[in-house]
Amino acid sequence: MRLPGLCVLAVAAALSAGCGSFATRGETAPGADLSAVRTFAWMEGQELGFAGSASDREHLSAAAAEALSAGFQARGLAPAGGGAPDVFVAFRAEVERETYVTDFGHSTAGSWNRAGFYGRRGYDPMVVTYDAGTLIVDVVDARTQKLLWRGTARADVDRNDTRADREAQVRAAAASIAAEWPGAGGK
Repeated sequence: MRLPGLCVLAVAAALSAGCGSFATRGETAPGADLSAVRTFAWMEGQELGFAGSASDREHLSAAAAEALSAGFQARGLAPAGGGAPDVFVAFRAEVERETYVTDFGHSTAGSWNRAGFYGRRGYDPMVVTYDAGTLIVDVVDARTQKLLWRGTARADVDRNDTRADREAQVRAAAASIAAEWPGAGGK
């Protein structure tokens, strides 16, 4: 079995949230009928678009593929083996720089207080910048090449994690996405 492209270091970085929690979501495309979907194969030639060592890409790609395969099988979607699959499965990672700003609902303007002193009141806005990573899994109809289902897992990035930590995060994210699959006969 050829794994889908080379998953990159950013896949793990994208999903390395020290706490291990993910915002996970699965959506069926409007009008898609998943009732006859029973088998899958990996989509060939995926371009994941991130840099990283070949060794890291291979380990992380394998971790994601293994967790997705096990999760999908638990939900009734089996590997096609040598036969024609009902669907192709593709996955990729994205890393985005996020900024969160809050002003705590108070003004930072100066004013005179009751004691007759001029000064600032309230708090300065708090600005936090961080990397957020998303693992995206697409299930595409093998015959029509139309997207049937998409699952995502999103978490904060911790680029200082070890390879083992990143692999564990990728596996957990992939498993959480596979758990969103509607299952055999799902619609």
